[in-house]
Amino acid sequence: MVMISRWVPRVLSAFKMAGLLLAVSVWRAHAISATGGSVTNYTLNGTNWTAHIFTSNDTITVTSGGQMEYLIVAGGGGGGGRYQGGGGGAGGLLTGTTNVGAQQYAITVGQGGAGSFGYNWGGYIAAKNGANSSIQGMATAMGGGYGSDEATAANSGGSGGGACHYSKPNGGAGTFGQGYRGGNRPTQCHGSGGGGAGGQGTDSGNPGGPGVASSISGLLVTYAKGGNGQNRPGSGYVIGGQGAPCTGNGGNGGGNQPGSSPDGCGGAGGSGIVIVRYEVVPSTCVPAPIITPAGGTFDQPLTVTITPAVFAPLTNTPGWRTGVKYPGQGIETVEALSQDG
Repeated sequence: MVMISRWVPRVLSAFKMAGLLLAVSVWRAHAISATGGSVTNYTLNGTNWTAHIFTSNDTITVTSGGQMEYLIVAGGGGGGGRYQGGGGGAGGLLTGTTNVGAQQYAITVGQGGAGSFGYNWGGYIAAKNGANSSIQGMATAMGGGYGSDEATAANSGGSGGGACHYSKPNGGAGTFGQGYRGGNRPTQCHGSGGGGAGGQGTDSGNPGGPGVASSISGLLVTYAKGGNGQNRPGSGYVIGGQGAPCTGNGGNGGGNQPGSSPDGCGGAGGSGIVIVRYEVVPSTCVPAPIITPAGGTFDQPLTVTITPAVFAPLTNTPGWRTGVKYPGQGIETVEALSQDG
């Protein structure tokens, strides 16, 4: 109920005894908007989302600021080679929520590190770390560490590379909050797994550390898994498998039987990915309230009913004082409904 409690010497021509017409402003929920990357819209658990997916270096231009979620995954490390190579460490993985302003942000997506090459492939080359991924001014995920072979120790990174039994028994360290260490102390003729974003690589065994599942893209995908170490084969050589693109997985180790030619080679790490998403808030137009007189005349106090009782900022129409009616707050006194306000 709204009580008109002031004497009204002059009445606007829009007022009628059958009802009063109030002009109201349109309320629109504040929503973030942006351009850049591959854009997808989806609904998950009843919430509408827009996601921007980046698989290479790019920019995101925020045209209306607000709250944004992100997933940043760096490139995975390459796997070690020759006799029994350690698996490459997964690229670092970061998730979070932040408030962004209306501006442009550079997106960097790290590539996977190369796997180890043996001596019989044109000269020995150690495996390489994956490259970092980042969102400008927000966060940087570190590239995964490379896996060990008999000549080079495993390296640290977002997640660390796995060890090789031959002479390099320690896995590389992971980066706190982004990934885990590679596996240590492999048994004879084994390479240990690289670390993953969800756990360390296996000690004295082959499996890489687990990754982390996320549905930020609209699909449930596991990112940043450590590469598998390689057992020494009974004969011949093995080239380690590559980490899947756009996952940040580590490359698998390669291996060969000593004396066989050529040497085993490690697989390259998978490239990283950057994904941001924000909630899609539908625009809402608040209808004008209907005000119905309950009795009296306009030169006397008058009781009227406003329906519905919704959030409705009144426009500052000449002669009107701005007022607001909030849901569930009962009786309100309107002090000015006259032209001379």
